Amino acid sequence: MDQVSDVELFRQLDDVTKEIAASQDKLTSLQRRLEQRKDLLRQAISDRAEAVRWSRFDPRFLDAFVEEPYVIEPYRMDKKGKVLEWRVYVPKMVQFQVGRLERATHSFNVYAVNQYMRWFAEIPEELESRFPQVEVELKVSDGILLSPQERTEETWEKYKRFLLKKEGPGALRIRKGSEWGLISQILEDGALPFVPSTVDPADLRPRSFGGFALHKEWPLRDYQKEAIDRFMEYGAVGIYYPFGTGKSLIAVDLCDQMRGHKLVIAGASKALKEQWVERLEVMPAERRAECHVVVFQSRREIDELVKMYKEFAIIVFDECHHLPAESFIRLSTIPTKYRLGLTGSPYREDGHINYIMALTGYPVGMAWSRFVTEGIISLAQVQVHVVNKPREKLTILDELLKRDLGKTLIFSDSLDLGDEISRKYGIPFIHGETKNRLELINKNERAVISRVGDEGISIPTLDTVIEVDFLGGSRYQSLQRVGRLSHRVLQVDQEPAVHHVLMTGEEVEKYGKRILSFYDKGFKVDWLYGF
Repeated sequence: MDQVSDVELFRQLDDVTKEIAASQDKLTSLQRRLEQRKDLLRQAISDRAEAVRWSRFDPRFLDAFVEEPYVIEPYRMDKKGKVLEWRVYVPKMVQFQVGRLERATHSFNVYAVNQYMRWFAEIPEELESRFPQVEVELKVSDGILLSPQERTEETWEKYKRFLLKKEGPGALRIRKGSEWGLISQILEDGALPFVPSTVDPADLRPRSFGGFALHKEWPLRDYQKEAIDRFMEYGAVGIYYPFGTGKSLIAVDLCDQMRGHKLVIAGASKALKEQWVERLEVMPAERRAECHVVVFQSRREIDELVKMYKEFAIIVFDECHHLPAESFIRLSTIPTKYRLGLTGSPYREDGHINYIMALTGYPVGMAWSRFVTEGIISLAQVQVHVVNKPREKLTILDELLKRDLGKTLIFSDSLDLGDEISRKYGIPFIHGETKNRLELINKNERAVISRVGDEGISIPTLDTVIEVDFLGGSRYQSLQRVGRLSHRVLQVDQEPAVHHVLMTGEEVEKYGKRILSFYDKGFKVDWLYGF
């Protein structure tokens, strides 16, 4: 029997009524303040339009703009018509952020929102209904698909074409060779193959005396602190800052701070592995011994390390745009508490650009305009030379090499063409079989280089890049090559670096999208036709 008296019940009811009334008053006050802000915005826009005598301003649509100051449009769909990604266009004067910043113009920010963005970024309340909820947490680890125990049967039915058998509640064995297909489907369904989590303070230790924080008296910059803060918040981050802005130093700092064994997957070349070993030398020997550096192709070595350590404190995926490849995607399932992806060119030609973000974590630094505005990097001048026939490219090259170009790299995907240019001008040709590549580049004012130079080559003295032959419409390769000029040390009153692209008219029609990557990042592109 309820012992509360009628008097007490009425008193509690009266208290609740008063609380509701107070909340209603507070809500009314907030609504009034919101309307006041909207009125101020309307007036500010009107005043500005009048001040500059902007004849194209139509005040009739101002209220509608204030109510919804953004545009949302579907950007990518699957074969069944399901929207997988949206673009949100927001004027810069509106303090509004959603998803990841894809690019920015002088007046607009363009955000990308996909079906798994809510894992890593807040979606404003007014847009919540536009984007789907992710309901099921899934994790792929050591050949097993892990799901909430109560969803075992549902998960089995949904993904059984990729699965071999049930190992137990919430544990499903993956068929051999089916990991890529399974992870791809999980991503397309809006889930992730790992569960992001805040970094546990117990996993951290003070920075070492010789660590990054004090190395060469170069303190962390604001944008690097921002990336580290995001990592501490999510435990899974992809850093897409421009080339030459110290992405790898952020990773070194985190390796220094993390307790336990770390795995650094240093891109897809031995040269990158050697650079990483060198970078880690700023750490004390005992901490350096905890870091294991491999390349994407080091499958046997990676398997041995996993067998030895079971789980890593953190995995660093350098040049993480390789991660979604069918031969490498299994690396995203290596047992680790935290993960970090690094690349200045988050593009793929197989359509799996979003997989890069989904497999590494919260995207940081997609827009480069901030770095240009703050003088951290300077964008090279891009000149596209359009000719009629392929052999006419060599005539343009000949004219360019008569100029004082400074230190120059000539890119040629074709080994035969690269060898021809090398012999004609008496300059070295650097390709897959070449040893001591960096030493050769540093010794020579000019060199021809194959696609082995696309990644991991840092040349602070480089002034000019010339692309004679390239990989079709690859935006990834296009950004990587112009990115070689971003490592250039900025000097006062120095002429800007120049990136020349030699194309036939037919190549422009077929592969012009590789030039779009320059526009996306804010490069000024000049088109030059004929000789």
